[in-house]
Amino acid sequence: MNVDWPVATRTALRRGQLMVAEVEASVPRHRAWIAVYSIPGSVGTFNVFHREFDEEYMANDWCIGPDDGMLEHGFVRVTGEEQLVEALRVRNVQPSDLEYVHNSDYPV
Repeated sequence: MNVDWPVATRTALRRGQLMVAEVEASVPRHRAWIAVYSIPGSVGTFNVFHREFDEEYMANDWCIGPDDGMLEHGFVRVTGEEQLVEALRVRNVQPSDLEYVHNSDYPV
């Protein structure tokens, strides 16, 4: 599979940076993201999370966790960029949609 990865995105993931893409939430008062975390100490292994957050929790800077302002819609661990591209594709995300977490509102 040949995918044109943005150079900065590919480099960031390889260096262990958290990258996110905002996606449609299931309810109007929420925001949702696909988050890609590289596994520390691994080469090319990634966790891909689909998480949704209550906007009220985000706006008030309240602690957010599972079933307390955050909904976990799914998780998959993949190895290699081809598997990562496929995991993103089934979630309607392209590698070019990923951005640095500090450029987003993702609540980390």
